[in-house]
Amino acid sequence: MDEFLKTVFNGISSERRKQLVLEDVSYHRLNADIVTLEAWMCVAPIESNQWIWVRVEKNTATETIQETFFTKDNYRKEALPSLQACIDYYMEDKK
Repeated sequence: MDEFLKTVFNGISSERRKQLVLEDVSYHRLNADIVTLEAWMCVAPIESNQWIWVRVEKNTATETIQETFFTKDNYRKEALPSLQACIDYYMEDKK
């Protein structure tokens, strides 16, 4: 789990990291070859309703890893390229 969180927060400054409240981390085995790790978090304060969902999917058959990042507004539509892009989305909204 520690490796997963390191991967999720890779490239995020410690200042930005402190703005995130990790709400839930879960592991799922979709079938024999595919597992996912997912993290739900909010930009503080939690009452702001500025949540982010990160999903890392590993396919052991193809040895591929796919990362997906969503905010509440783009959930299940078009994923953003990174966790930093999700944070930036909310920071732009405040301007």
